[in-house]
Amino acid sequence: PDSVRRIECEGFGGDVDKAIEKYFSHFKINAEDAEIPVELLQHPLTLRIFCEVTNPKREYEVKIENFPASLTPLFEKYIANACQRISEMANLSYSFNTAEVESAIYKLGLELWKDYQREISEASYRTAVSDTNRPWTSSIVNLLAQEGIIFRNPGDEPGQYVITPTYDALGGYIVANSLLAKHYSDLTFQWLKKPETIDAF
Repeated sequence: PDSVRRIECEGFGGDVDKAIEKYFSHFKINAEDAEIPVELLQHPLTLRIFCEVTNPKREYEVKIENFPASLTPLFEKYIANACQRISEMANLSYSFNTAEVESAIYKLGLELWKDYQREISEASYRTAVSDTNRPWTSSIVNLLAQEGIIFRNPGDEPGQYVITPTYDALGGYIVANSLLAKHYSDLTFQWLKKPETIDAF
């Protein structure tokens, strides 16, 4: 029987400093004397997201004096930039505003949480966000995939698809952010103490 070769890559390994230098050069990021958080940026996707968030258009050099201490502000800005770009897209049969895209990502987090899975049915998600009647070019699933928020992969049966966040940590952020938004008025986090919530975690 044919076998599939599997390659595991632990980030940039010993080449992380060189990789950061090359990414910063490409994205015109000048870290000057700032202490670069190598441990945070050693994952290729994290480094890419950091660079895209810091200087997405690469029109001029950006100087960095401080780096974020965690992924949270990176993901927040990464998603905000994607929402903005989608809202500015021309020639769509349906034009989204920023709030609609934010709502679609909010519902993505809730659907992932509801199913306790890393991936969800594309069909059920499109129904949840009222996306079923839009042509594919204007589908929020297509647009989120183009913006690097989700992957769209074949499902278990022909013609069926599943969607998953492009990066596990990004998916975790989306789920957490959606849950916090859903329970924003619960200042004592009673929802977090419920047995079903604890079991879900």
